[in-house]
Amino acid sequence: MEHIGRILSEHGATFDDVVKINSYYVDGGHHAAWRGSIDACRAFFRSPGPVVTGIPLRWLPDGLMIKTDVIAMLGEDGRPLPRRGLPGEGRSSALVPAPFSPALQCGEMIYLSGQVSTDTSGTVLDPDGLVSQTHTVMGKVRSLLTEFGLSMDEVVKVNAFFKSAGRRRS
Repeated sequence: MEHIGRILSEHGATFDDVVKINSYYVDGGHHAAWRGSIDACRAFFRSPGPVVTGIPLRWLPDGLMIKTDVIAMLGEDGRPLPRRGLPGEGRSSALVPAPFSPALQCGEMIYLSGQVSTDTSGTVLDPDGLVSQTHTVMGKVRSLLTEFGLSMDEVVKVNAFFKSAGRRRS
């Protein structure tokens, strides 16, 4: 995070300008690395914080355990843009704890935290059901967008991560 802070500073930005964090991490499927990483990041942000997505991997090159990228936004004049997060009530989870936001508007852009197919207690819905989990996730995306008065028609980018045995599924 100190390295990211230096890069932001070189471009006239601060952690307050970060709108999205993607963390690719090695964790054998237990999520302990994600929890530790996200807890370490929390101290750098104020509410409404950026949206976050954690992507577990089997390995990263050269012994790395985590790779993180961020998106930060400033206005054309170099000043901070207005931002609005959705309240966390009913949406907070161990995967996206405060001050991080489930969804964040910065200027005219909307960013969403990574969505997963779980119930409110964190139990995975329909394990190994790619199609049904995709429907659940897209329903969550639709619900978050609705709170900003938007529909799926305004979506310009979707990243999908899924488990595969290395074979194409039809």
